[in-house]
Amino acid sequence: MDGLAWLELFQSGTKLLKIINPVIWCKKIQYFFNYYCRSPYNVLIYGCSGAGKTEFIRALLEEPVTEQPAPRTQTIDNKKIVFENGRKIRFYDLPGQAVQRRNRQIATEKIARHQIKGIINVVTYGYNNVEENEIANIFSNDPVPNVKESYLTTNRNAEITQLSEWMEFIHNGCGVECVITVITKADIWNKNKEEVMSYYQHGQYYTRCTEKISRVCHTCVYPYCSIISPFGEKPMLLSFSERDKQKLHKEFKEELFKIIRHEY
Repeated sequence: MDGLAWLELFQSGTKLLKIINPVIWCKKIQYFFNYYCRSPYNVLIYGCSGAGKTEFIRALLEEPVTEQPAPRTQTIDNKKIVFENGRKIRFYDLPGQAVQRRNRQIATEKIARHQIKGIINVVTYGYNNVEENEIANIFSNDPVPNVKESYLTTNRNAEITQLSEWMEFIHNGCGVECVITVITKADIWNKNKEEVMSYYQHGQYYTRCTEKISRVCHTCVYPYCSIISPFGEKPMLLSFSERDKQKLHKEFKEELFKIIRHEY
C-alpha cells in the first residue's frame, strides 16, 4: 500500500472515530433521556399584580420584550426552558391580583400532583406597575416628583400578605426544594440597592419568609431586570445599563442550572 493510500485510510479512521466518539454519544444519550424520560422541573411564579412576572419569564426565556407593560395575567400560563443537558423547567405564571387568590390555590393544587420543585416569588420593593388611569397616584407633588413612600409601603405589605399562600404549601410537605426571591425592576431601585437588598435578605421580608422556610428548602435572593424602561411614564435616573441587565440575566440562569443539578 502506497503512502497516499495510508493517508486516506488514516483520514477515514479519524472521521469514523469522530462519528462514534463515546463522549459525544454519551451526551446525546443523556440529553435524550433527560428530555424525553424525565419530568420537567415544575416552578410556580408568584408575585403581586404589576410585579412584572410575565416580563420576567419572557426575558428569562429570551423572548422578544417591549417597553410597554405586559397586560395583566388573567389565566395560568406555562412555558418551558431547556438546558444543554436536556433537563426542562416548566414555569407556571400565576395571576397576581388579590381577587385571583382562589384560582391560584386551585392551580397550585393541580400542579402539585406532578410535584412542584420550586417557587419563584417576583417582588419589586413596591415599584409595581399600575393601570394608566392610576399613574397620577404614584408620584408626590414635589418640584421633583418622587414615588410616594405610602405607595411603595402598600405594595410591600401586599407582597408580605401573599406569602402565606405558598409558605403554607411548603410547610405541608409538598416537596418544594427551592424558593428564589427575584427582585425585578432593578433599573428603578438600583440607586437604593443596599437598602433594597437588606430588606429582602435581613429585614421584614426575611423574617416573614426566608427565615421560616430556610430549614426545609434552599432559599436565595436575586436582583433582576427584564427591561430598562420608564416607570409610571417618567424616566428613571440612569444608574443602570444594558450591560448590567445582561449580567443579572446570565447570573440568574446559571443559578437555575445549579438548582437543576442540585449543586446549591
